Amino acid sequence: MPFAAISISDKYVSEICVSLERSFKRNTETDSRELARISNRLTQLQKWKEQSSIDKLEGEINEDHWLSMNEKWDMEIERLHSNHSANSGDYRLQLTAAREILELSQLLPSLYNKANLEEKSRLPDLLYSNSQLNGRTLYTTYKKPFSFIAKRARTKNKLGDRESSEAPF
Repeated sequence: MPFAAISISDKYVSEICVSLERSFKRNTETDSRELARISNRLTQLQKWKEQSSIDKLEGEINEDHWLSMNEKWDMEIERLHSNHSANSGDYRLQLTAAREILELSQLLPSLYNKANLEEKSRLPDLLYSNSQLNGRTLYTTYKKPFSFIAKRARTKNKLGDRESSEAPF
C-alpha cells in the first residue's frame, strides 16, 4: 500500500495533538508577554513624542534636536509595529491545520482503497514531490508535512524516554 509509511494510530495522533496544544499554549503565553512589552514601549514613545513637541513649542529644544529625536522614535515605532504583527500569530488555526493533516494521514489508506482509478491517480500528487522508478522499485519523496510524518513513523522508539505527552513533533 503506497500510504503505509504515513499511517498513524489514533493514540499517536492524540499524543501529537496534546504535545502541539502544550507547545502552542507556551507560545501564546510568551507572545502575550512580548505584546505587552511592545505596547508599553509604544505608549512610552508616544508620550516622549508629545512632550518633545511641547518642549519645541516652548523653546526648550531646537528644531534640529526635535527632528532628530522624532525620526529616531518613528523608526522604533515602525519596528515595534512590525514586531507586534509578527508576534500575534493565531495558534488555533495552526493547531487545526495540524490536526487535519494528521487525520488525513490516517484516512489516506482507506480513501485510496475505496477510490476509483481516476481518484487513485490524484492521491499520490497530494503526497509525493518526487518519484523515481528504478527497475521494479518505486522510490518516492513525500511532500511536507507528510515527509515529517513518514520520518517519525519509521522511528522505532517514537517517544524515546520522554512521556508521550512531551514528545516533540
